[in-house]
Amino acid sequence: MSADNQPCVQAEQYISVNEDWSELPFYVVGEATATALADIQSVAGQTQLAPTDIRGGTQSGTSEKLAHFILDDLPIINLRKLLYLTGDKNRDVLPNVLRDGGIELQCLQVYATQGSSSFASDLAQTIASVTSGELR
Repeated sequence: MSADNQPCVQAEQYISVNEDWSELPFYVVGEATATALADIQSVAGQTQLAPTDIRGGTQSGTSEKLAHFILDDLPIINLRKLLYLTGDKNRDVLPNVLRDGGIELQCLQVYATQGSSSFASDLAQTIASVTSGELR
């Protein structure tokens, strides 16, 4: 998603240690992300910054399914503006479906995909192990 078609903002505009984030709904695309969010409390303990209302993990699995889940869920909680935490490589399906549904998004890139600096040597070592019969 490019900055040209998505208004990106700084995290400082949204994160305040004085606010209670624990009851805000967090929408996630799958079970792994839902579990990772739920695990924050086990690491950080009870804190107002740890999410407890995690939605969509079992109902989604793709960004398109999650977008439709959000549209169905939002009238229940009466939100029309969402913070969209994203990576550097994604499709525009979720933002487009939500915008078409009247939801305003503020995107914030929170991670980037990058290659492993040791990939070449790890691959060579694995190939050598396989060809020598050490790894099966």
